[in-house]
This record gives sequence, structure tokens and C-alpha cells, in this order.
Amino acid sequence: MSQYSDTFARDNLPREELCPDFIRNRGDFVSPDYLNCADALFERPRKLNRLEAIAIIDDDNRLTFAEVIEKSNRLALVLREDLGVVSGNRVLLRGFNGAIMAVAWLAVLKAGGIVVATMPMLRSSELATVIDEARVGFALCDSRL
Repeated sequence: MSQYSDTFARDNLPREELCPDFIRNRGDFVSPDYLNCADALFERPRKLNRLEAIAIIDDDNRLTFAEVIEKSNRLALVLREDLGVVSGNRVLLRGFNGAIMAVAWLAVLKAGGIVVATMPMLRSSELATVIDEARVGFALCDSRL
């Protein structure tokens, strides 16, 4: 049985002979069996006790590592418990570059989803193609779009 609840992405990988060789253990590097990059990004600030340092700045926000963790955890909970996102589901992100989209990106990863990021300038027909090809089941969209 697959470790993913939604196996679409794994099922649509290139043939094995076209994939790179993944070296999980080399010298002093040992890859863990499970890795959530959203959590791994905050491992160093947590170890250095730097969670109050600024992590993301945009025109409207200055978020500390602690705030980014808290906001992304809250959104990940909504994605999983309220919306029903399961591991492997594709979640479309449609918005402008900035702190809020970065938080949403992290939340999707924490929820086990696969981010399908789009550009705000895509027209509806282009967006429909992305949604259809990736079999997107969920979307987070900036209200201005």
C-alpha cells in the first residue's frame, strides 16, 4: 500500500529508467525515511532559539518564524480537517507573491498536499488547463483574483 492517500502524482511519474538515482545515504548525510520540507525549513531557527526573528517581509507584513509556523499550522488544520485535504491532493494556489502566499504554500505542504502554484495573470482557459491536467481538487485564491 502506498504511503499516500492520493496516488495521482506518484502514479504519473516518468518511467523508472527515466528517473534519477536517489542516493539516500552518502558519507555523513543520511536521508530520513519521512521528510516534510515545511517543517524542515524551521528546524534551524527552532534549534537556534530564533523563532522571534523576522522570517518573511513584504509590503504589508513582517512575520517572525513563530508567526509563520502558527499561521501555516492553522491553515493546514483547516485544509485537512475542514476541507478534507489528504496526502497527495493537489491544491491550487492563486495569488500574488508575498507573505500570505508563502504561508499558504507552507500550509499545503504541512497538510500533505502538493502545491500547484499559478501566476495571477493566467486567463480562465489557461487556468482550467492547469486544473484539469493536475487534477486539482482544492484551491486557495486571493479574493482580488
